[in-house]
Amino acid sequence: MTGASIGAQMFLLNSLEVGGSESKIVAVSNALYQRGLPVHLAYLNPPETLLERLHPDLPRLALQRSGKFDSGVVRRLREYVRRQGVSTIHCINRYPIVYGRLAAPRHPEGGLGLTAFLNSTDLPSTAEQAKMLVYAPLLRSARRVIFGCRQQSAMWARRYRLNADRCGYIYNGVRAERFRPEALSDEQRRLRAELGWREDEVVIGMVGQLRPKKGYPDFIAACAGLRRAGLPVKALIVGDGPERAALERQAKEAGLEDHLIFLGERSDVRPALYAMDVFALTSVKSETFSNAALEAMAMQRPVVLSRLGGAAEMVAEGCSGFLYPVGDVARLMQILRRLVEKPALRRDVGRAARKRVLEHFEFERMVDAYEAVMRNGDEAAAVASRQASLIGSKAQGV
Repeated sequence: MTGASIGAQMFLLNSLEVGGSESKIVAVSNALYQRGLPVHLAYLNPPETLLERLHPDLPRLALQRSGKFDSGVVRRLREYVRRQGVSTIHCINRYPIVYGRLAAPRHPEGGLGLTAFLNSTDLPSTAEQAKMLVYAPLLRSARRVIFGCRQQSAMWARRYRLNADRCGYIYNGVRAERFRPEALSDEQRRLRAELGWREDEVVIGMVGQLRPKKGYPDFIAACAGLRRAGLPVKALIVGDGPERAALERQAKEAGLEDHLIFLGERSDVRPALYAMDVFALTSVKSETFSNAALEAMAMQRPVVLSRLGGAAEMVAEGCSGFLYPVGDVARLMQILRRLVEKPALRRDVGRAARKRVLEHFEFERMVDAYEAVMRNGDEAAAVASRQASLIGSKAQGV
């Protein structure tokens, strides 16, 4: 993307802990910096696991926050913004906007040089919802609020009385060239055989942290039900978290002990995706636009998603993926059974899934939208929203 030069831009995160939002912003920051944009990155406190992934020359600021609110962070952030000529602070998720609001420079055309990027669809607890009494006015003061999908943008604007004209959304994107079956080495392709699964067995897999919001009990119940129906199903879970012991007990009680493998965390999930025949995402809350699902689609795997967040914007139902009502295990089983019994359907839907990623959810397309927001402020954010709306309007036509 070309255009006039811009002032320095800063992404402000809570931490550099490995997570969906944090990993995405590090990757986007690197890409924008390599395009020649004056990008800076600041984070409030440890952990900083992702620091090694940051481009070595990209300016960064560790603010070393202490306590619930640290006035020293505001002072250090203001000084850095002034010294580096930062024109806009882009706050990632809710808490950084508290500091961003206090340190943001004045915009040349009036108002604050402040945008907010929000990725949470639903707030998980009463306490988190109560905090919106503080956050909602801060969001209303931002020049733009950018969400992860159209559904989230509309919901937040309505619920928290945000100015819809200042709201936009940018879909996640994945590097489709990296996530393709042909990109794997012969060694990486052997995971399925190493796990002892036959070619005639159908592997249903899921990737994500083992937390209640992901709905793994529904995944286990569906796979167990298919096994009881006599179908040659194996199950694979990639990820780790506090629910692992409970999920292992559930799998054993459901008779899946010899048919479900917990693979744990993997720095490279591609071999696991390659080993799967079907990808499922059974989230029951707070799922906006799953990167794991996009990676599976890019890997040419059919996906079955709970109808949550932007899932209906991600796939063209029945063509590049399938949706089911949140928590409806019977419907989930019905869709999975159809895919297990019809190899040709798995192949066709997988191909359509990758085609959809290539056309709409490629990483560079996402970076283009971020760059548009940075280059042209309000106008470019509106352009990014219109691009996203075009994607959403084609959801039934891939």
